Amino acid sequence: MTVLIIVILVPIIVFATSQFITSSISRYATQTRTLEAMYLAQAGIHRAIYNIDTGALPTFGFPVSPDTGSTIDVTYVQSATQFGLTSIGASSLPAPSLSRKVYAKYDSGNHQISAYLEVLPTTPQNLFTFYGYKWGMDENTGTTTGTTPLIGTLTPAAARPTWVAGRVKNALRFNQTATNNYVLIPYNASLNFTTEGSMMAWIYLNVLPTVDNTAIVRRGRSDSTTVNETYALLLNRANATTINVEFSLTTASGGTRRLATGTTALAINTWYHVAGTWGPAGGVNPGLRVYLNGVQNGTNATVYSSFVPTTGTMPSILIGTLVTTSSSTKFNGTIDEVYVYGHQLSQPEILAYYNATKP
Repeated sequence: MTVLIIVILVPIIVFATSQFITSSISRYATQTRTLEAMYLAQAGIHRAIYNIDTGALPTFGFPVSPDTGSTIDVTYVQSATQFGLTSIGASSLPAPSLSRKVYAKYDSGNHQISAYLEVLPTTPQNLFTFYGYKWGMDENTGTTTGTTPLIGTLTPAAARPTWVAGRVKNALRFNQTATNNYVLIPYNASLNFTTEGSMMAWIYLNVLPTVDNTAIVRRGRSDSTTVNETYALLLNRANATTINVEFSLTTASGGTRRLATGTTALAINTWYHVAGTWGPAGGVNPGLRVYLNGVQNGTNATVYSSFVPTTGTMPSILIGTLVTTSSSTKFNGTIDEVYVYGHQLSQPEILAYYNATKP
């Protein structure tokens, strides 16, 4: 009888022990993979946050949402999980700026991280500011717009631009009289963008320009159309009735303007969102691009780089005029939500901003 019991119990004990060992190994493997994910998270998050904060993120190619299927090198991962698509943190630059949030999914079987980058549209007036600067014209009072270190002064004191209702909150109405008025932002080296950059604004024309190269927003010497000009968002005057948006880039002080000119004629008494970008070979869109209401409207595929001024009067940012000493190139109308970026915005980003702020 004892022998029979032993014969029956031994296989049961062996089987149970085997199952226990197998289960333990499985649990250990699962825990190991989970720990691996956690370590990948810890290893990657500091580097990725650093890359965001220093403006280096675009070179790592995070796709913009809603593409959730792109696999990226684990070196650039901010965090990881085995349990589906998960928010894994955000990082933001000092104001004026906006966080970009990264989501990730860890595939323990293939040891891959699937991730995408979401630009957070919390409010239209600060959307997509990433390593860039904004003059929102939202103050509606006083004599300045923007924030430190690039505060713009409404000039001249005797006949400043006037506060009006804008496309987003408030805006500035320029040059209602014969006086050439504008916003002047003094030179700042942080705006010495060379291989890539972007500019954009909302505009409303009350009168069609009578001369070429009316400036919406321009970075250049305030008393000269050519000296130390780096980049500008302009109005091109093809003829008396055909006005197009135009983006300009110069590669040397007093050098030839490299242009991307829009194809759509602008009308008075209409809000338009306008943007210009430039980028390097292998970038988002090599060369120069101009956009109207979120859609590409003109291109110059040749790759150029803006120069960095080193001598003479350094370039200011001017909003509402090409040069302060001439009233012929003044912008007659309203300008709102001016942005200048140190990286090239993509067409989907520009379109998304337009859609978030359009009527």
